[in-house]
Amino acid sequence: MKPISPKSALKKAHSIQVKANKLGLKQPVIADVAEVDHTHLYDILVTDGELRDITRELFMGKHYAQAVKDGFQFICDVARSKSGSDQDGTKLFDSILGGENTKIELKTKFRRNDSKNNLRIGYMNMCKGCYMGIRNPRMHEPTIKDDPMVAVELLCLANHLIIMFRNSKRIRGSKKKKGITK
Repeated sequence: MKPISPKSALKKAHSIQVKANKLGLKQPVIADVAEVDHTHLYDILVTDGELRDITRELFMGKHYAQAVKDGFQFICDVARSKSGSDQDGTKLFDSILGGENTKIELKTKFRRNDSKNNLRIGYMNMCKGCYMGIRNPRMHEPTIKDDPMVAVELLCLANHLIIMFRNSKRIRGSKKKKGITK
């Protein structure tokens, strides 16, 4: 059998989808976020056990902003534990990922140093932005009420950042903090 080109495969797949749509086999589109089972999404997307321990009860109790705040605070706890740093907030991320004396190396498949450096600086900026733009407003304005879909999205982001820190490697003689696993 002769190999098919990617362009031909896409054309064939499109043709099949058009025929399936005409037969009524089109996948339903969720038109309203209210139709989504947020609990199910949470259970699928928030995979870190400790993050779930911290946020699940709050999320299920509809305390979405508190769940998000606590989830993003936990990122700091994991990063601090992994790096051995005593810093907090944006200073923590500057001290462990910024500059020449980084305390952790993020796991990556990138081989080039400039790509690794871009990853490190990018995640440093993301973490600082999350701390300032997600965690801090919920910390300092307790009347903030998050919608369940926003909470799932943000907790999914927190989950990803936590996994990145858990998979990172401590470097330059940094001491590990006790209390957080991995």
